[in-house]
Amino acid sequence: METSDFNHEWETFTVFCVKMYEQSLEKLSIGQRQQLMRDFEIMTFVRKTDSDAISFAAVQFVFNNENLMKVVKDELNKRLKHVPTKKSDRDQQPAPSRVQTKLEPYLKIESSLQKGRHIILTNKIGPNKKILSRKPLESWLKTSLLTSNCYCCFRALKTNSSDSEPTRCLSCQLVNYCSSECDKEMSTKHSIECPAMNVLKDMSFGQLALRLALHGSDIARETKKCNREPITDYDEILKCVDHVEKYEPKVLLADSLGAVFLTLLAISTQVITSGVEELFAGRILKHIYQIAVNGIQVLDKNDANKTQTLGVGMYVHVTLLNHACYSQLNTQFIGNEIVLSSRDRELKVGQELSLNYGQNYKVITNRQMRCDILRNFYFFDCDCFICHNNIKDIDI
Repeated sequence: METSDFNHEWETFTVFCVKMYEQSLEKLSIGQRQQLMRDFEIMTFVRKTDSDAISFAAVQFVFNNENLMKVVKDELNKRLKHVPTKKSDRDQQPAPSRVQTKLEPYLKIESSLQKGRHIILTNKIGPNKKILSRKPLESWLKTSLLTSNCYCCFRALKTNSSDSEPTRCLSCQLVNYCSSECDKEMSTKHSIECPAMNVLKDMSFGQLALRLALHGSDIARETKKCNREPITDYDEILKCVDHVEKYEPKVLLADSLGAVFLTLLAISTQVITSGVEELFAGRILKHIYQIAVNGIQVLDKNDANKTQTLGVGMYVHVTLLNHACYSQLNTQFIGNEIVLSSRDRELKVGQELSLNYGQNYKVITNRQMRCDILRNFYFFDCDCFICHNNIKDIDI
């Protein structure tokens, strides 16, 4: 499903973080570089026992290192030269999300050591039946589609439609909406992003992580932990795995620089106030890794009937679906709303719902290759029905 164009745009934030990381090492001797990484590993991986603690320790290390902070601040000042002096309207800040989407009555969340949290059926579902649909809690639209697709719902702009004329933000001149309804729905959120859109448009999943962090800005003031039972949609996303402990220290440090950059950007445009920097940056870093393993690509058919990626969304409950090399679900997108339905056979009571993460066994026929990809990107060994039985070609 992935295309080289999508990968290029999606990786812009990674490239940005790596660039700052490399800049921070330029004036250091080999010994100083080695000492920097030893200190970083001691503060994060050696002394910390859980992923939340690692995230907060990693950004705290950046905030406490004069050389690293200079690199981040220099990059921020350079980019803010191209940003209007207008600040975000703090009176227009959205209240942290308090919405809780109820799981369908025929679905149930279970948990096990092997599978983690996952969803099973409590009723049988007939063939070709809709099971659930979700709009994303937050989503990111590809930068190259800002002029052709709605910034809110991701639908293509219909310039010849008599129903509703597309509208454009007159301030940043970068985002468009397919209707006045979408414009109104995004008005508060975009009023915050608008002054910094010239910077955010190049942040890819960094922008998505920042959006998620803003949902929990008041929760971040209360606690560094994320171990309470989910009571809102944001809490549900916050419970998703991040696997931060499995990344190499240099990757974690580079991404920590990016998280601190986004935090300082939020402060500079008065989206958040100073005093919660480390806490807020830690949340951003956690979301960066949650997006990497839980984000869903939003797909669409283009004019040539080929699948194209519009962006990425974080969907409540959908993030709980584990991978299977052949999924029993059909996935459809209406704009950025995801709709999951059964295929052409009945689903049984107690059956686990699963998604295919892109490694379909009929596309990647080599089992070892599929498993290597899943292990490298999602940090698990696939033991689905296809892999467990080493099935190469079967009409399931």
